[in-house]
Amino acid sequence: MSISISKILSSHDINELKAQGSYLELKRVTENQLSLKLNVRSWVTLFDKVTHLQKAAPANKASILSIISSHPVEDAKKQIEKLIDVKFSTADSKQLKSHFLLLCKAFKKAAFDPYQKFEETKHKNFQHSSRLEGINMNVVADKSLESVLAKYQR
Repeated sequence: MSISISKILSSHDINELKAQGSYLELKRVTENQLSLKLNVRSWVTLFDKVTHLQKAAPANKASILSIISSHPVEDAKKQIEKLIDVKFSTADSKQLKSHFLLLCKAFKKAAFDPYQKFEETKHKNFQHSSRLEGINMNVVADKSLESVLAKYQR
């Protein structure tokens, strides 16, 4: 099973994130695709870091780009770490800028997932067509594996 960075970034809760694969795989894919070091050790911190980056990176984009262009690389990396709480492992400012723009681009793509939109539309259309035939389909909330096992456990 291949893990997509867009699916990781578009996870709405920890259970959705866990459904993508194992913790180490998700962490490794995220770090490799975004070219940064996350410094996380659990599911909760991984999810918190991803959601924090989704908000902090685009919000501070202009200030971070000005920091990169006006400061030496080491100073810029320290200031960026304070702003968005992530470490970049780069040697020069050009590479630092490209890694940060890659990070912003990844979060921009995560905002719209065509597959997810297709699945939502398909489910909604199925409900409406069933209602036309007199069958009422109620929306069922997704349940975690633990809750289903707890319900049927003896």
